[in-house]
Amino acid sequence: FGLISGISLSLLLLVPYFLWGSRYYFDLVEPLSYAAMLLTMAGGVSLGIRQRREKECEGRIPFAKAFSTGWLTAVTASVVVYLCLYLFLEMKGTEWMTRYYEHRVEQLHTKYPDPSAFQQKVAEFQDDLKRNQKDHLDVNAQSMMMFFIVLLFGTIVSLASAFIQRRD
Repeated sequence: FGLISGISLSLLLLVPYFLWGSRYYFDLVEPLSYAAMLLTMAGGVSLGIRQRREKECEGRIPFAKAFSTGWLTAVTASVVVYLCLYLFLEMKGTEWMTRYYEHRVEQLHTKYPDPSAFQQKVAEFQDDLKRNQKDHLDVNAQSMMMFFIVLLFGTIVSLASAFIQRRD
């Protein structure tokens, strides 16, 4: 279930980029990505715990065993997402960052219609990018960040699911 969740989530995260191309909507994709994480983790973790409870534990599963099953499912899904994102950023990272930069500048232009305020905010944004360029362009750092975000969602879902499905 971890592999299925990881592959499903990776597809849900990456397909919009290829589907929309230059019209990639950062403002829409971000909340959809978090929703996709929650749904794929909830589905994979819950089904994994349920299958183990029914097939291996004869309908009874203690909290610790249920949580460890859910957490291992989440770790597997997180590793798959890490690998897919790492490969994506290796191939398309520079293009993606260019689009993101253009999107942020457009957001600043909308938020700050006054030319002097806009120029100041763009300068601050560019300074921030320069200071943190290593992190922004580091494929491993970006992929690890996503790994931990997915793992956090999976851990929360594992705790809730283990609590709900436990049958001592």
